[in-house]
Formats: sequence, C-alpha cells, structure tokens
Amino acid sequence: MTEPISVEEDDKQAPELQRRGEPISAAAEEDQICNNRKEKRKLTKKEKRKQKRKELAEKTRQEEEAKLNDPEELRRIQLEEEEEKERLERERREFKERERLFLEALARKEAQEVEEEERRRVEEEEEKAKQSQVHIIGAKCTSTSSLFT
Repeated sequence: MTEPISVEEDDKQAPELQRRGEPISAAAEEDQICNNRKEKRKLTKKEKRKQKRKELAEKTRQEEEAKLNDPEELRRIQLEEEEEKERLERERREFKERERLFLEALARKEAQEVEEEERRRVEEEEEKAKQSQVHIIGAKCTSTSSLFT
C-alpha cells in the first residue's frame, strides 16, 4: 500500500488550495488537506485498479495468442469446426427429410379430401337422379291412374 503523505508534502503538492490574500483558518486548512489526501488516495487506488485491468487484459490476450499459435490447439479448433459443420449438415438433411414427409402427407390428405368431395358429389347426383326418377314414375303412375278412372 502507499504510505501516508505528511502534511508538509501535502501542502507543497496542493498550493491551489490556498487562495492569495485570503487568510485560511486552521480548521478549514486541515479540512482541505484531509480532503486533498482523500482525493489523492482515491485517484491512486483508481489508477492501480486501471493498471491491473490493463495487465490482466494484456495477459489474457497473450495467452489467447499462444493458444492460437499452438499446433495442438489449432488441430482441436479445426476438429471442432468440422464437427460443427457435419452437425449442421446432418440437421439440414433431417429437416429436408421431415419437410418432404410433411409435404407428401399434406398432398395425400388433399387428394383424399378431393376424392371424398368427388364421391359425395357423385352420391348426391345419384340421389337426385333416383328422386327425379321416382317423381317421373310417380307422375306417370298418377297420370295413368287418372286415365283409368
């Protein structure tokens, strides 16, 4: 840690605290010195933290560079990339197969619906034809029976 700054050093380093022509009371001067020390400590700590972050980032960057230059690491990365590529290709093929099966099922269902609709239409036409024949036969019967009466 840093050693505490003496009052004399503090006064030498912070002359801006004393204004020209204005007498500073002892209590006010002491408060300003304490505040100045606090601020200096804060700044010192802040700079140390900043420096540590920089050093850590640099160390991390160097480690990453070392990894990327390592032939074994390069092979491992390449293998991972190939596995990922194969996995994506397999998933794409599976998706295409599922899509094909879905479209075939959809086409079958649509064909069945069309066939069912056609069957219903034919049945309705047959039913209408039967009913019209019954009406015609019934009409003929009533007209012939009226002839006999």
